[in-house]
Formats: sequence, C-alpha cells, structure tokens
Amino acid sequence: MFVGLGHSLVARNVENQTERMDVLNKAEHHYKAALSMDPLDHIAAYYMALHYAESRKPSEAMTYAKKALKLNSEHLQSLQLTILILSAQRNYMDALQLTEQALEEYPDNLSFVTLKVRLTEVVHGSEEALQCAKGEHKKPCDMLT
Repeated sequence: MFVGLGHSLVARNVENQTERMDVLNKAEHHYKAALSMDPLDHIAAYYMALHYAESRKPSEAMTYAKKALKLNSEHLQSLQLTILILSAQRNYMDALQLTEQALEEYPDNLSFVTLKVRLTEVVHGSEEALQCAKGEHKKPCDMLT
C-alpha cells in the first residue's frame, strides 16, 4: 500500500499526461495488491477510493469509500471522502444528509461543519447557510425551508 501512496504522490507532480497515467496505474496496482492481501484493511480501501476520486472515476471511488466505511464506520476520512464524492456527483441533498448524520456523531468536527455550511448553501441558499454557520437554527440544515 505504501508503494501505491508513493506513486500517487509522484503522479501529482508529473506534468506529462502519459507518464502521469503510467504512475497512476502503478499506484492502482499496488492498492489492489494491498486489498487482495488483506480484504479487511479499511485504510487500503480508503486509499483506493481516494485514488479513483483523484482519477475522476466517481463510481469506483464510491464503491471503495463505502467498502472502507463498512469495514470501519468510524474512519472519518472515509466518511468525508464519501460526502465529497456525493457532492462531486451532484447528489447534494444526500451529501448534506450524510454530513448531518456525521455531525450528530462528531459535533465538533470542523471539516463536517464546513461541509454542512457549504452544502446548505448549494441546497437551500446563502441565508440558510449563514444560519447554519451561526448555529441559529434548531433543526438540521437539511430540514430548513
């Protein structure tokens, strides 16, 4: 898995598209190898999801993000990645609802609070987002309006 991480990091700095794709393919190979050695490794599933998300393959990314969450529902990075993938797929309401659920469990998580405000703006507009940011509402943001 760590070799895959290394390739992913290298790929971010490769300007030639052909070379970049070659390095990303190597990263994917190593992530898959890590998952085949230990199918219950939620971290390997998370990095596979992240790899697919960065490669602009949201369906595959979602598959592995869900797998990572199934293996470890408390892995916050997998949860955040799932929300971001939903948002990238323009499933803003689902992303907002998942963010609300995450905040019930982790109310002080700044990443989830930020996501909630940004998603509320997309779904309900700037006034509701401002209320969410100020904490002036009693209902979850997805229940406004």
